Amino acid sequence: MVKVIVPASSANLGTGFDTLGLAWQLYCKVTAVVEDVNNTDNRTPPGDDLLTRAIGLVFDQAGIEMPAMKLEINSEIPMGKGLGSSAAVIIAGLYLANHLLKYRFTDSQLLDWALSLEGHADNIAAAAAGGLTTAMVVDQQVYYQQVAVRDNLQSVIVVPDFTLPTREARAVLPRQVGWEDCVHHTQQACFVLQSLANGDYRHLQLAMDDTIVQRARQQLIPGLSQVLDSAVQNGALGACLSGAGPSVLALAQSNLAAIGQAMQDAFAARGIKSQCLYTAIDQYGVRIEEYDV
Repeated sequence: MVKVIVPASSANLGTGFDTLGLAWQLYCKVTAVVEDVNNTDNRTPPGDDLLTRAIGLVFDQAGIEMPAMKLEINSEIPMGKGLGSSAAVIIAGLYLANHLLKYRFTDSQLLDWALSLEGHADNIAAAAAGGLTTAMVVDQQVYYQQVAVRDNLQSVIVVPDFTLPTREARAVLPRQVGWEDCVHHTQQACFVLQSLANGDYRHLQLAMDDTIVQRARQQLIPGLSQVLDSAVQNGALGACLSGAGPSVLALAQSNLAAIGQAMQDAFAARGIKSQCLYTAIDQYGVRIEEYDV
C-alpha cells in the first residue's frame, strides 16, 4: 500500500499571477493498494478523473500499462475554492505512478506533465515542493525556485459557500493592460516575494493589492472588497483572493480568530455563508509513505 500526501496551496498571493504559490497544512491523501506492476492479467481501466489520468499519463510515458490498483482519496482541501485541489490530485497521481515505476522520471518531467493537466504552474510547484515557490513556464516547461519563509506566518482562509470555476474566473480578465500598470504590478509582485523571504511584512498589503486580476474578479465574488478590508482592519498583514477564488486568504501572526470572524461577517452581510480555516505553511510538499498489506 502506498500513500501520497500533497498540501493545499494558494496561488498568486495578490499580485504574483500564475507565478507565486504558498503551500498549506491542509492535505489531499491518496492511498493506493497496488498489484504487481508487471502483472498483465488485471489492469485498472483508464478513467476520466484527474487522478487516474495523471497516473495513466506516467505509465503511458513509460510504455507500460497501468496496473490494477484500488484508489482512495481523502482530502481536506475544499474543491473548486481556489486552494489548489486539482493541482494536489494531479501531483499525487504523477508522483504515485513514478514511485511505482522506481522513480524512472525526474521531478522536472513530472511537473511538465502536471502543467499539461493543470494549465498553470503556480499551484503545482507549491504542491510539489512545499513552502513558498515562484514558478516560470518557458516552452511548456516548468521552472521554479523555492523561497525560504518564516514559520511564524499563519493563514486565515475564509471559504464562501459557492464555487468559482477557474475558467470562469479567467474569462473576466482584461485582454490588454497598460504599460504603467504592468510595471506597477511587477514591482508589487517582487515586493511580495521579498517581504515574505525577509519576514518584513510592514508594506505587504500594499504589495498584495492587485488592481488588475483581483479587481476584475470582484464582480464574481460579492462583498470581496469588504472582506479584504475587514481582514486588514483586524490585524492581517495582507489579504487577497486565494488563487482564482472564491476563498479569501489573510496572512497574519496574531489575532487570527478576530480576523476570521470579521471576514465571515463581511460575507454574511451579503447573505453568503462561509467557513473559516486556520492553518500554517507546509514546508515539505509532496511525500510518499509505503506500507505492507
